[in-house]
Formats: sequence, C-alpha cells, structure tokens
Amino acid sequence: MELATWTDSAGFTFRYYAELAVDTHTEDEKNYAHLEFKSTTHSGSLLVWAKDTSAVDVSSWVNTDSALKDAPNLDTTLGGLPAKKIILSGPVKNRIVGAVTDGILFTVESTSSADPYWQNMYDTVVRTFVFTDQSGKKINTTRDDGSGNGESSEIQADEEETIE
Repeated sequence: MELATWTDSAGFTFRYYAELAVDTHTEDEKNYAHLEFKSTTHSGSLLVWAKDTSAVDVSSWVNTDSALKDAPNLDTTLGGLPAKKIILSGPVKNRIVGAVTDGILFTVESTSSADPYWQNMYDTVVRTFVFTDQSGKKINTTRDDGSGNGESSEIQADEEETIE
C-alpha cells in the first residue's frame, strides 16, 4: 500500500494510505485540526483531531470524559508523549489514542467494525505520528516511564508526498 505524508500546521505529521480521500473540515473553526480519512472501498473512517482541552494530562482527559471514563484503556505513547489507547464497544468498534500537551488534546480515532484495513491504517498513523514545530521540523519529545531514563522519540517519516 502506497503511503503519503500528512503535515499539519497544528504541529504534527504522520503517514497514511495515499488512496484515501481527506476531508479537512474547513467549516470547523473551533479546533486546530479536524481531519477525516475515508475510503471508497472500505466502510469506516479515521479521524485525527487537535483541540483545546482543560485536561492537564491524558489520565485526567480519560477520567473527565463521560464517554471514555468507564472504557478499558492502556498506557501507550503518541509521537513520544504519554498517551492512552481506548477501545469503545458498541455497534461500531472505535479505537482512540490520545495525548495531551500544552493544553491541546491530539487524538487518532478509527471508526470501523472489524475491518483489518482500518486497523492497519490506524496502526500506521499512530506509529508514524510525530510532533513538529512551526516550520514542520520534528520536535524531540521525551517520555518518562518512571525509571528516570526518559526515552526520546526518534520516528522518521519518509518524504513521498506532503499535503497541507
């Protein structure tokens, strides 16, 4: 599957399937980023958000969001920052990973049933997600796992196509 690179002025970049249609929701004037990726051959979608939050960290985000607080969640990382991965059950299974930094909540959400296509797409976006500065350069984020040895995120995305 051919991959393209998405670079967003909200301060992140990631890889995604080049065949997908992208709706940037230009009508959304409230959020920093509101991206929706859709396929013509697979039902479901993938959403990427960057929005203001009053949560000081990912744990407080999960614990104060009524839709998430009772859902199973796992500690993970997104772009090298501490994050939570949440799975919401229902008629449509949603997988969400979110990180909070500088008062902004960044999330990647797959809305599909059990289609491996969307699971693979979600995994690709999460694995290649990198926080960037204003010029689009990668920011070295450090994750502290409690051991006193922070890990530096060193994810590199190949440059095939950049879309803004």
